[in-house]
Amino acid sequence: MAFDGNNSMLNGGFALTLIVYAMFSAFISGPEILARESHKVNWQNQCTNIVQSELQSNESEPEYVPQLDYRSMARGWFGQDAEPLLKLMEPLGQAMDQAQAQADRVKRLNDKRLRLKVQAAGSACNCAISILSEKRIALGLYAATGRLVTPPLFKNLSSELKTALHASQCAISFQN
Repeated sequence: MAFDGNNSMLNGGFALTLIVYAMFSAFISGPEILARESHKVNWQNQCTNIVQSELQSNESEPEYVPQLDYRSMARGWFGQDAEPLLKLMEPLGQAMDQAQAQADRVKRLNDKRLRLKVQAAGSACNCAISILSEKRIALGLYAATGRLVTPPLFKNLSSELKTALHASQCAISFQN
């Protein structure tokens, strides 16, 4: 019996089906599985914590402004005799109060800026997922085999996401 090319397992329809299935796995179901897997490892919370800790570590230490309550000290030392001295020191006291108020204002503004940057960290976290979704072969393999074959991308998903977060495309999203 001669070889019949029409009954071959690799005829055009079968090959086309394999190609369509591979493309579907790589471009449609693979990125969806990646999004679900990243949700399963709680990536958004991990990423927000990473970004917040990095932003806090990049912050400079606030300048220490001593809080000195000279009024109660003077009254404690001198009693009623402190009032004329306090009248003389009134301009100094106002300057110290203004310096403390300014330091408090700067701290509030820095805390607000940090909160806003942490809230904006979602874009950097999503950027990390989108960078990993460009690895079509690993995504397609994982999706096409019904998660039976696990590429290294999915074995170490958290570390891969952290690496992608620090890639140059995503790092711009949350740097100072």
